[in-house]
Amino acid sequence: MDIYEWVDRVIGRKGGGRESWLVLRDIWKDFIECDGVKVPIEGGFRGFREVPPGKHTLKNYGVTLEVDLQPGEVQVHILKSQEKEFIRMSKEDDDFGFHELAKAGAMDGALRPWPSSG
Repeated sequence: MDIYEWVDRVIGRKGGGRESWLVLRDIWKDFIECDGVKVPIEGGFRGFREVPPGKHTLKNYGVTLEVDLQPGEVQVHILKSQEKEFIRMSKEDDDFGFHELAKAGAMDGALRPWPSSG
């Protein structure tokens, strides 16, 4: 068991290390569409936690992001609105530590649970 699975177990986080995180930077704070579900968002929103592994499609003001998340993975994406594209930020280029902060639970207040389609 790695440290993240141990933290999940200690704090009772759902998923036991199997769920993923999706950090979204510089998106328009009105709504985002996640796998066809329109989700209202506001300032302070930084993305999603408890994201089921697998393929997901997100849309923000006409810009589409396709992701394929592995269990326990953190992906950080930045919206470049002028270019109308999302850029994936590697862990090595993450000067703010979003990858580690998300996985450690330090961003839980800014990360919403993944929306249910049902």
